[in-house]
Amino acid sequence: MTEKRQLTPKQRELILKRRKKRKLIKQISLLTFLIMAASAVLLFIMIASFRFLPSKYLILIGVILAVLVLISAIAALVPNIKAGIKVFQSILCSILAVLLIGGSIILPSYLGKLERIFVAVPTEGSLNINVYVLNDSNYQEIEDLAGKLVGIQQSLDLDYQNYAIKVVNKEIAGEDIKVMELENIYSAVEKLYAREVAAIMLNQDYVDIIKENSDFSDFESQVKLLYQCTQKITVVTDTASVSNITQQPFVVAITGVDQWSYSTISPSARVRSDVNIVLIVHPINKQILMITLPRDSYVPLDGNYNKMDKLTHATTLSDGINSWINTLNEVLYIDINYYLRVNFASLIDIVNTIGGIDVDNPYYFETNSVVYNGGEQDFREEHRDFEKGIIHLNGEEALAYCRERYYVTEDGYMIGDLGRNEHQAIVLKAIINKMSSVSIITKIGKLLDALDGKFTSNIESKDIYALAQMQLDDMADWRVVSYAVTGYGDYLVSYVMGDELSMVVLNDSQLHQAKQYIFQILNNQIVEIE
Repeated sequence: MTEKRQLTPKQRELILKRRKKRKLIKQISLLTFLIMAASAVLLFIMIASFRFLPSKYLILIGVILAVLVLISAIAALVPNIKAGIKVFQSILCSILAVLLIGGSIILPSYLGKLERIFVAVPTEGSLNINVYVLNDSNYQEIEDLAGKLVGIQQSLDLDYQNYAIKVVNKEIAGEDIKVMELENIYSAVEKLYAREVAAIMLNQDYVDIIKENSDFSDFESQVKLLYQCTQKITVVTDTASVSNITQQPFVVAITGVDQWSYSTISPSARVRSDVNIVLIVHPINKQILMITLPRDSYVPLDGNYNKMDKLTHATTLSDGINSWINTLNEVLYIDINYYLRVNFASLIDIVNTIGGIDVDNPYYFETNSVVYNGGEQDFREEHRDFEKGIIHLNGEEALAYCRERYYVTEDGYMIGDLGRNEHQAIVLKAIINKMSSVSIITKIGKLLDALDGKFTSNIESKDIYALAQMQLDDMADWRVVSYAVTGYGDYLVSYVMGDELSMVVLNDSQLHQAKQYIFQILNNQIVEIE
C-alpha cells in the first residue's frame, strides 16, 4: 500500500492562497455581474419611459442588453469556468456598468432639455403705457405734468390707456392732467415735437414703428421716458387642437422677429412679425406645404376688416401674437394649430448647430449684413456674396441670406420683400430637410442646447415625442413644397398708424390658389407645385 504524500506547510499555505484567490475572483465576478445587470435594467426602463423611441428600436436595445447580461451571467455563475475567463468577465462587466450608469445619468438631462424647450406658454404677460416728454423740456417727474395737456390715442389700447390715465392722476398731487385725443400715433409725435402738448401717452411697443418714419427716426434721442404704467394682461392663443399629431394634418404658423434679444420672442411681446410663414403638415403623406406672405400685406388685423393694415403690425396690437394668428386664419381660411416664434439669434444658433445648410440659390446677389457681437450696441457690418446654384450656409450667412431685400440682380430685378420671402422659404426648407435626416441624431445634444430658450411655441412636448417617434420609426424623407403669395404696392391707410403707408395688396388669384393648395393638403391630397 502506497503511503500518502504529506504536504509541507509551505505547500499547504500556497494551496490555501490559491483557493482564497479563486473565491475572491468568483465573488468579484458575481458582484460586477449584478451591478452590470442592475444598470442594464435601469437604463432600459429609463429609455422605455422616454416615449419617443419606436418599439422596434426598444426591442432591439432590450435584446442587446439581455444578451450582454446572459453572457455575463454564464461567466459569473457557472462554477467550473476558468479563473482567467472570470477575470475578463469582471473587467468587461465593470466597463459596461460604467457606460450603462453614465447613460442613465446623461439621458435624463436630454429629456430635461427637451421639456424645458417646449414649456407651457405663459398665460400672463405685461403691457407698458409710457408717458414721453421732450428731452429739453423742464419736466423731470410725473408731478410736473399737473394740469398739463397730454396727447393720447382715440382708438388704440383704450382700456389700458384709460387705466394709465387714472394711475398718473393718482401719482399727481395737484390738478389732473388734461388729455387731447389724437387720431393716430404719428399725429401724437408731431404734436409733441411741435410742443402743442406737454407729453404724449403711448404703448411702448409702437416705438419701433415710429422710428421707421423718416420724420421721427430721431424719436429716441429727442424724447425721454417720464413715467411708465405696467399692466398685467392675459396671454391668449386661439389655436385649434389636434387629437393625434401623427395621423392628422396640422397647421403651424411661424413668425420671425426682427430683433436680437430673446425677450422679443415671448408670447406677450408685441413686436412686429417680419417673417410670416404658414406650414401645412401632412404626417401620413410626408408632405409640407409652405405658404409665405409679405410682411407688408394689406390685411384685416385680428380678422377685422375695419382694422386694415400691414400684416407685420398684427403682433403690435394689445392681443399680440393672438391677433396675428386670427389675422392669418381669416386671410387664408385656416385654423392654426401651433405657432413658432423665433428671432435673429435663434436662426443662427439652429443652423450652426446642425452643421449648416445647403440651399439652391436661384440667382447671384450680394449684401452688407449686420452681425451682432453680443454687446448692447456691439454690431459690425459684413459684405457677403451669394453665388447662383447650390451653396452651403452657416448660421450668420443664413441670416444674411434671409434678410436681404435691396440688391438689384443682374436681370435688373430688385429683390425686395417678395424676394426676401423666397429666401426665407428656401432656408426653412433646407433646415427641415437637415433636421429630418439620420445625421441629426448625432447632434441631438448640441441641438437641444441650441434650442433651449431660443424660441416660443405652444407645441406640447407630448406632440414632439410623437413626431420624433414617428420619424425615427420610418426615417422617411419629407417633401417640402412652397408657394409665395405676392401682390402690388400701393399707399393705403394704416389702422395702427392712422396714416398712409406703403402696403402690398395681395394678388387675388394667388391668394385663391394658396387656399386651394391648403385645402388639398388638409384633405389628404398630394400637392404638386412647379
